[in-house]
Amino acid sequence: LPKLRIEEAAARTQARIDSHQQVIVGVNKHRLPKEDPIDILEIDNTAVRKQQIERLNDLRSHRDEKAVQEALEAITKCVETKEGNLLDLAVKAAGLRASLGEISDACEKVVGRYKAVIRTISGVYSSESGEDKDFAHAKE
Repeated sequence: LPKLRIEEAAARTQARIDSHQQVIVGVNKHRLPKEDPIDILEIDNTAVRKQQIERLNDLRSHRDEKAVQEALEAITKCVETKEGNLLDLAVKAAGLRASLGEISDACEKVVGRYKAVIRTISGVYSSESGEDKDFAHAKE
C-alpha cells in the first residue's frame, strides 16, 4: 500500500504541474525563450546483447566447467536443505566464473521465480487535472 500511495501522490503532483496549478520555475512558468538541447544517449540494444552473449561464451570456454557445476549444485542443495551459507556459496560460484543467471537458476530450481503483483492506480490524474483544456483534448 505505501507504494500505491507514492504513485498516487506522484500522479497528483504531475497533474498539478501539467495544469499549472503548481508552479515550477523553468518547467511550466518563466521558461527560457530558447532551451539548450538535451544530449540523449542512444543504445543499440541488439549490439549490446550480441556483445554480452559473446562475452558469456568466452567466459564459459575459459572456466573449469566441472567446478562451476559442483558449485551450482551446492547452491541448489543449500536452498533445498536450508543448511549452509548461501551467500558464501554464491560468492564462491561467482569466483569460479558462474554467471549471475546461473546462480539464480540454481536457486530457482527449488524456490521458483518471484512474480511481483502489479497494482495500478487510476483516475488520480484526471481528477486533479479538472477542467484543463490540454488534458481534455488529449482524452479525445
